[in-house]
Amino acid sequence: MVIRQRCLGYVMAISVSSCLVFSVQLNAEEVSKNIVKVALTGDEAESKKRKNLTNKLDFFNKLVYHSPKIKAIDEGENIIAKDLLEKIRSYYIKADNQFKQGNLDETEKLINQGFSEIPKVFKMVKDKKKIRLETKQLYHEISKRVDSFYLAFADVVSEKGVEVEKILDLSAIEVLVNQAKTHASENRYNDAYKIMKGVSNQLEEALSKARDKETLIYKLEFLTPEDEYLYELKRNKSYSQVANNLIEHYPPERARRLPLVRRLFQKNDESIAQALELFKSGETEQAIAKIEQGTKYLVQALRISGLAL
Repeated sequence: MVIRQRCLGYVMAISVSSCLVFSVQLNAEEVSKNIVKVALTGDEAESKKRKNLTNKLDFFNKLVYHSPKIKAIDEGENIIAKDLLEKIRSYYIKADNQFKQGNLDETEKLINQGFSEIPKVFKMVKDKKKIRLETKQLYHEISKRVDSFYLAFADVVSEKGVEVEKILDLSAIEVLVNQAKTHASENRYNDAYKIMKGVSNQLEEALSKARDKETLIYKLEFLTPEDEYLYELKRNKSYSQVANNLIEHYPPERARRLPLVRRLFQKNDESIAQALELFKSGETEQAIAKIEQGTKYLVQALRISGLAL
């Protein structure tokens, strides 16, 4: 009896041992299959990524070498756009080289960097119709600037008795303005703008010279205080025209001064409003003083803005 039990236990032990071995063998086979499966999945992922990058590189190539907008930049004169395009193309060349070397992650990184710059360079390309409209607007703006400078210059000449011919050739200015108007009438606004820009610069320089400290100043004679009031009001208005024009085309490099300039313009407006009330009340002398104070604010603002008044 005892011998049988021992035998049965022995047989049972052998059976359990066999099961364990069989189980281990099965597990080993499963692991092996999974390893092969993972390896296959990894190869498929790399193949898929390689195919995706191939498509991206082809698209990248078409964008930076064959698209109409890029051709417009290559054939144009926009140096900034050309420099940016060269940078984008360098991303493509580097990405293509990295792809050929099998560096897929670096390839993807370079492609993404290039793609992020493309919208910027495309924004620099404008259709001819839009450019023409923008140039037309610039021409009309510079024409207004010329008119305001001319009025201010005429007032300064009248005020200080300046010999105009020593500062500005008005006949030459008239010829240039007529040329610009002719170009504009023929829809050649680019040429018209260039001419008026030059006229604007000449008038601005002449205005500065006319107000130079060494310019002859003489005492104006008025028949009545009312005449003096109207003269000062007109003089202030001429400065206001220059000032308002300046605000519309304020130089970017002086942007930090703009808040102060605006405050001075506001002070002038307040002075003029007070002057009008004083004049209505019959206090003409005080009104004149207020206008003169306002004009000083404008002159200060224009000097801060770079005009040598």
